[in-house]
Amino acid sequence: MIESEKIDVLHVAGFDAYDRTHESGNYIVFNALRNLDHSSRMVIHQQKSFKDDKTFLLRINNRTPEEIAKMLPKHKVLILYGEDYNPQQLKAIYDEHKCRIIRVLMTHDLLSGGCSYPIAPDLVKVNYDPHHPNGTYFNNPWFSNPSLMPPEMNLDPRSIQCDGYTKNCGNCPQLKSNVANDESRKLFEDKVKYLSELPMIVAGVSNFSLSLVKNSPIFKNNRTELLPIPNDIPYATESKEELRKKLGAPLDKKIILWGTTQPHNLRKGRYLANEALVHMWHRCSDEEKQNIAVLNVGPASPISFHKTQAFPVLGTGYIRNREHMAKLYKLSDIALCTTTSDAGPMMVSESMRNECPVVAFDRSVALDVVTSGVNGYIVKKLDTVEMAESALKLLRDPNLEDIAKKCPSGVEQHHNFEKITQKWDSIINELIKDYDSNAFRNS
Repeated sequence: MIESEKIDVLHVAGFDAYDRTHESGNYIVFNALRNLDHSSRMVIHQQKSFKDDKTFLLRINNRTPEEIAKMLPKHKVLILYGEDYNPQQLKAIYDEHKCRIIRVLMTHDLLSGGCSYPIAPDLVKVNYDPHHPNGTYFNNPWFSNPSLMPPEMNLDPRSIQCDGYTKNCGNCPQLKSNVANDESRKLFEDKVKYLSELPMIVAGVSNFSLSLVKNSPIFKNNRTELLPIPNDIPYATESKEELRKKLGAPLDKKIILWGTTQPHNLRKGRYLANEALVHMWHRCSDEEKQNIAVLNVGPASPISFHKTQAFPVLGTGYIRNREHMAKLYKLSDIALCTTTSDAGPMMVSESMRNECPVVAFDRSVALDVVTSGVNGYIVKKLDTVEMAESALKLLRDPNLEDIAKKCPSGVEQHHNFEKITQKWDSIINELIKDYDSNAFRNS
């Protein structure tokens, strides 16, 4: 790609894959849209993992906003998936290209002064140490030795929820700041100054995301669209029994799946998952205690489930491809989703696609794919007692296999590939037409 190239649609993201293996949500969307009748490219600013002649790595470090704007090819529609540009940079890009903008809420950081998920601060930032050369949670000694955790360290995300983004950020609990005009306030006010007047559509991949936008004083009047990630979720065709035999999972136990690629992230709810499992243990009969196991998928949690609850734990570590993940969902009986605020997560949709009923808080895409009491349960108010009781209700249900068969339908409706790509096509065509009309009038 060269700066003089002219295209219809420019997609912008930080990276195209997690850990160089799993396609990121933005890359899944780009793949779904790349063959529409528009010329399109994707610019990646942090890390490019896949060989792809339509994606380009473009470093913008130490560039002025105006320089960044001129580095990009001429384009009519700009699709953003994250905070890859600060407000001044995005305003400069608009001033240079007069592009129409679609901001996809893969996360909710657009709405706040730096918090990637409003009302649920990240553990990485909650435990940020400004005096440490790297300054992150991973450098805390209790990461590898929980016994060293200071007594005041509270991992319960319910204790530090914040709705500052509905007013004006400042006094940020993630920064442990008592300063009204901290960095979060400055970023929030920069968004008010530079982004409020831009022609930006805010697109949510879930209805939960869109419910947050209406509380934003910056973006509540922007046009919003529901644009879920198009369905390309792998499906495991083998039976549960076949997969358990092949992968060495116990045949005689009910398996509860909990997993995330970010166990260090407070909003993913590792603390709440443990709390729900403890509640389950105390509600189980002696026989049930012997017949239930936990499947922990993903990198090692900060504090191992082995040390905090009593069910036997099967650990997989990080799974490097989605096809293998599909098999783990399929061999499980149910899954717990304990995220406290999420545009996805894809784990919910992937579980349901593979006939694994989900019990989730009402803070995610689960609201779109789970019909509570039919193919899983939605739990309100981050109530881990209700989560435990709902999970046991599923595990004890003699018709659990029939319930599992109902799970894919919600995913097929919400993530319907043809319906979503057609909606994208319609919106992009509309914006290109608007761009061309304005360009003609101004010529």
